[in-house]
Amino acid sequence: MPDSDLTHLTKDADRFGVNVARTIRVVAKLLLDWSVAERARKDRSGTTDGDEIEDKSAKPLPFLRAIYFDKLTMFYCRLWNRLHDDGQVRYRAAFSQRRGFHGPGQALKIDRPADEEIGMGRNPDDHRRSEWAFTTEVVEKLKPGIGNARILFRLDGDPWNSECKVHPQLEENVWDSWCFANEAEKDEALFLDRKELTLTSVISYAVASLSKEELRAIGTHCSAAETCKDIEFNLGVWQREFDSILKVMKGKSDPGIAASGLRLVTTSREVHRKSIDNRNAYESAFKKFLGHVNTQSAIVDSFRAAQNEASRIWQDERIKKYANISPTLIAFSVYCRRLLFTLGKIKRLTPREIKESDELLMSLKIWSQKKGIILSDYTVVKSKTDSEVALMLQTIKKEIMMEMPENEDLRDIGIF
Repeated sequence: MPDSDLTHLTKDADRFGVNVARTIRVVAKLLLDWSVAERARKDRSGTTDGDEIEDKSAKPLPFLRAIYFDKLTMFYCRLWNRLHDDGQVRYRAAFSQRRGFHGPGQALKIDRPADEEIGMGRNPDDHRRSEWAFTTEVVEKLKPGIGNARILFRLDGDPWNSECKVHPQLEENVWDSWCFANEAEKDEALFLDRKELTLTSVISYAVASLSKEELRAIGTHCSAAETCKDIEFNLGVWQREFDSILKVMKGKSDPGIAASGLRLVTTSREVHRKSIDNRNAYESAFKKFLGHVNTQSAIVDSFRAAQNEASRIWQDERIKKYANISPTLIAFSVYCRRLLFTLGKIKRLTPREIKESDELLMSLKIWSQKKGIILSDYTVVKSKTDSEVALMLQTIKKEIMMEMPENEDLRDIGIF
């Protein structure tokens, strides 16, 4: 490949850096096309962001938060790798799949400077303890600063935080110059050869039709087996935070207990999201994507090989067991957090959290009674000893876990 802004992005004697740059370029195109389509959808629906602008094309393009951006990248890389396996494209996507809190993501192994370890605390969204950088952090670290390299994304916020906003910066004429400027070159030297360019264009058009939630769902899920592993990853995190809470209930101090209580609740919601909530968005994304690529049999075949239909995922017996118990897991997690507040272990809960904990208490009491467990009200628990409270929580937790399928895969499958 000739010396160009592609090689300026990252240099590597084995061309790995070239493939990283190529993958990032395609992701930049996907984000640009999605953002343009999303702006058009907002215009049609009358949704506005800020002041009205007469020239619709002058409106800022919509962004994706880090979770959604990572799932867009995850879906593209999964599909592209399948196209490669099926002999349709020359190269695989450059990133590796890693399991994270919000599901699978694309990542690169990096050498972190020591100063990145300063002040991390226990922020659950801070992945800087890991040698792996997920997509948003990858594009931040590889932003070009030399030659004729281009800025492809603009980040608003810390790239390792799930709330980071990823804005498209790629210009359409720059993309065209990459794809069409070197017509005389042999295919093996091109950024994308003719077939790859056609496939990329069709994929980008189809991805652009999806809503943010559809992007997130189809990037998160692909099969029942992988979804089970994602849920088991979350349950590993949940167990760790529950153990921390149990120690505090027994009288030990922990300056990070407020984070553990919040993490317990958010993790239980993530189990619910993966086992129940994501199904409708996934099903919609699946149908939309197929509808937009139905003239490209190569994409259809690889897509169906890479992505199972919704029924094959959510009708799986293990997934159904997780779905059945996940509302109780949420109620119990909310209950534990309210106990921390009631017993003075954490300083405050929002009125909304108080309201939710009151609303979920009755359903948790009914479930506990069926198991022969007496669940203490928040006022009653103050009269209990630490050991009594701890025993009650351990008993409930054990019964909840008894209703879940046995964890089949205890390997290190992600970042804790």
